[in-house]
Amino acid sequence: FAAFCETHNMTLLSAAPLSMGLLTHQGPPVWHPASDELKRACRDAARLCQDNQMDVTHLATVFALVEPRIPCTILGIKDIAQVQAAQRAASRISSLTATSTTEAEETNDIEKEKQSTKQHPSLRRLQTILTPEEFKVVSHILDPQQGPFCNVWGSQNFYCSWDGITPVHEFWKDLNVAATKWQVE
Repeated sequence: FAAFCETHNMTLLSAAPLSMGLLTHQGPPVWHPASDELKRACRDAARLCQDNQMDVTHLATVFALVEPRIPCTILGIKDIAQVQAAQRAASRISSLTATSTTEAEETNDIEKEKQSTKQHPSLRRLQTILTPEEFKVVSHILDPQQGPFCNVWGSQNFYCSWDGITPVHEFWKDLNVAATKWQVE
């Protein structure tokens, strides 16, 4: 999806890195629209973090902030403690940004890594800012064959097979309003 946005000179923003409570130790509200399978995978990821004395919300926030093709992540924050937690996550990223290569080199490196290793494109960047223990846990969570999300992502590599634009097209078609060509085709 990021490549599509780049091609069409659009900036990609992300929001809700905790997926409306899915990536928290307390879990989502009962009305959450995610499938039971996705809720189970998120509980397993949170349990894996907890078993390793890590905070799933912190790792999810760092993960969201580290993606170089997404210049803005909107965080939902309800109190001072969450502001402080977001600041701690962002401060880990700032050290990476200060020593980073150019954006074009980094995007090219990410594409090469994704094609050659079939790993999540953010893993290399995460390795530079996470502790070895955190990196091991995140790598396991993102493992498309054995991680907690492997059944959700299916047998193919989720990062390479999901185009992201199909749900956008469906959204615009379902609205039944005038839309530009890229929105529906």
